[in-house]
Amino acid sequence: MGDDTFHSPVRVNHLTQVLLFGPAPFLTGDQRARLENALRKSSDPREMLRMAARHRLSSALFYNLDRLGLLETLPKQEQRLLSQIGRIAQHISDLQTREAGSIVEELSKTKTRFRLLKGIHFAWAVYPDPRLREYRDIDILLPGDRMDHVEQFLTASGYVRGTIKPGSAKPWGMSDEEVAAYENSSGEKAPYVKLVRATELAGLREACQSVPELPVSFAGGKPFLYAKVDLHWSLTRHGWEMRQIWSDADEFEFCGNKALGLRAEDLVWYLALKVYNETMWHNLPSFRYLHDLAVLAQRRDLNWGFVSRTCRRRGIAAELFYALKCVQVLRPERVPDWLLMSLSKRIPSEGLGNLTPKLFGNPVLAKVLA
Repeated sequence: MGDDTFHSPVRVNHLTQVLLFGPAPFLTGDQRARLENALRKSSDPREMLRMAARHRLSSALFYNLDRLGLLETLPKQEQRLLSQIGRIAQHISDLQTREAGSIVEELSKTKTRFRLLKGIHFAWAVYPDPRLREYRDIDILLPGDRMDHVEQFLTASGYVRGTIKPGSAKPWGMSDEEVAAYENSSGEKAPYVKLVRATELAGLREACQSVPELPVSFAGGKPFLYAKVDLHWSLTRHGWEMRQIWSDADEFEFCGNKALGLRAEDLVWYLALKVYNETMWHNLPSFRYLHDLAVLAQRRDLNWGFVSRTCRRRGIAAELFYALKCVQVLRPERVPDWLLMSLSKRIPSEGLGNLTPKLFGNPVLAKVLA
């Protein structure tokens, strides 16, 4: 971890980045003392907690604070709130896991090809402990000819197509026009949702309301969680090489069944695209994807040469360069220098000038391509 992080003016959002990336092995005694001092002086530690919750990283924040021995530096109220948000996040993930378990069991029983995607896959196949990666929905890649069967199974299991209206104990349905518009603009079906009573959250209403993005609804004073399933037929709008995606996969254990997900090398370019597009085009930084990429990059069996060739062939060398450069700034040991050098040679000089990182306005990341 470079010293620049600690020499720059300390803001809550910068602290969140440092803590979420778990820098324990790289902190000198002096750096740790400065980080502890910054936490104690932080004018709004609650904002750090809210940001972690928004990006589904409360569990990782708690883990790293505890590992660094810095949990006690937070005010008592914030310690309590972080613990409560962590409990809520675990209840949400547990619900999605139970729902996904029944879906995977049905897919396995009917010999349906599928791939688990995104958060649920990262939690169970990439992270050392699934509790470190929260997920609030279930993403599944399916061949087109099996969509109808899976949709019928979801409908029979109590799911409806739509969203959740805050304060309501009923899903908010989508019209046929809304469904068509949604599916025409993405590589997935309109979401399927189901509300489930969550009596275990009865005493956590204030914590739930501190993070509006949580999939929790209180109706008549009773708490509900909602399960959400997204069925995908493609990974990107480009529809790249789906034949290869279906032929290559990593197998992992999930709820007593064998599940399949994208192989690690495909996950790298998929996450790189997420980091780049959400940051550069939509101005909507999704820090959890950067965190996922940093965790994935520590795998020793990654074939970086294959990743580089694949991204060059698909014309996304700039996106991969940008995302991996962000990871390297925060965790320099995880990305090979030769890879970044090779990728930079494939990007026109004017293209490099446009890659201005915006993640949380961090001055460290802003210097990445200086």
